[in-house]
Amino acid sequence: MIISVLQKRHTLRGHDRLLPEQIQRIQHRKLAELRQFAYSRSGFYQQFHKGLFDKPLSELPSLSKSDYLAHFNEISTDSRLRLHALESYMKQMAVDDLYLGRYWLMSTSGSTGKNAVFVYDKTEWAVALASYMCCNDFAGVKTNFFGKTRLAIIGSKTPWHQSARVGHDMAVRTVPRLRLDATDPVRENIDRLNEFQPTVFVTYPSVMEQILEELRLGRVQFKPLAVLLTAEPSSPALRQEMSARWGVEGFDCYGATETGVIAAECAAHKGLHVRDDLLIVENVDEKNQPVPPGELGSKILVTSLFSRTLPLIRYEITDCVRFSRSRCECGRPYGLIEEIQGRRADFLRFPAPDGSRVTVHPNTFKSLLEPEAVEAWQVIQRSDGLHLRLARPRAGFSPDRLETKIQNELARQGSVSQKISIEIMDEIPRGPTGKLLLIVNQNNTSV
Repeated sequence: MIISVLQKRHTLRGHDRLLPEQIQRIQHRKLAELRQFAYSRSGFYQQFHKGLFDKPLSELPSLSKSDYLAHFNEISTDSRLRLHALESYMKQMAVDDLYLGRYWLMSTSGSTGKNAVFVYDKTEWAVALASYMCCNDFAGVKTNFFGKTRLAIIGSKTPWHQSARVGHDMAVRTVPRLRLDATDPVRENIDRLNEFQPTVFVTYPSVMEQILEELRLGRVQFKPLAVLLTAEPSSPALRQEMSARWGVEGFDCYGATETGVIAAECAAHKGLHVRDDLLIVENVDEKNQPVPPGELGSKILVTSLFSRTLPLIRYEITDCVRFSRSRCECGRPYGLIEEIQGRRADFLRFPAPDGSRVTVHPNTFKSLLEPEAVEAWQVIQRSDGLHLRLARPRAGFSPDRLETKIQNELARQGSVSQKISIEIMDEIPRGPTGKLLLIVNQNNTSV
């Protein structure tokens, strides 16, 4: 696998030296190949795009996450891939398991609280991994394969999470690597990082804020040479404090389980370069009308030019982004995203027995609630405790068992006991942008 990834990375590096019009020609060719494949192999697209086979991309209907899940079996170009069977398999899956010996399975709850399964074959996964390696290239991070690079990652270790699969499959024996879980108590992770002494550190911005809080308290004894921030938008304040305390500027990498890397930041820090050679990313409003550069959109429609197992054509990702009106001074031929909103989940703080406060990452609640027999969920922190909204629980759900699980995990992380209330409802209200916020902080305590 690693040889295939390095070969595809070499190809992607070559695209960095092309002109924008050459990238457009690559898009045009790859889009034609994708559509031809989808129309010949996917029963869903044969009907979904019926009468539109020769129409431009902008005139095709978009594919929502709910439609993707409802028509998963018909979208698939391999008749052996059936959603129910994949979901059952993933419950017992190890991080190095391949479905049918050839497919990488991943899942995300996204903004709806409903798991969506995505499948990569060897070629598709090699492209996705190469796109992640190019984040390092954009940031100027050079990997020394003889022990000088020490890589630490705090993300998810859940086998079906993309960050876990990337971390596992990109491991190189000669590069010391430490993988930690964002749901573990932050001080346990700090102790392991202090011992490991990473030179390159990859994590979520919300975890980085936890690290900086511990740094202010004098508990952090490591100083990386490079920091890559993934999965969530980073704030200017976070980056400024990283620069002031460590002398390094973080680099944002914007990716999705559905697509791999969507965009990544270079050393000029003028925005995130869109992977226009692998994807077509349309910034649109609520009615799927184009949003011009400089204006904030309501969602993006992503066409994955390398997807074949489950072709994704104008797939909706409900992130609000703003494209830049200008190109980057680095000379790369890709479009720039200058702002991303909407993917950041709040992390919550709780009182500890000694009067201090402990910070709990939102992934903690995802790991507790996603296995529950409910259609959707939301955690709200208020001054009087935690309020859980649960939609349409199924047979076997136990509120008392769930409350005990949450209390035990909060105690493990160092919190005092919390008052927990559970509200059962048919539908959980969504935010003004149409998103379901999984974690909501209504407490007056500043994070």
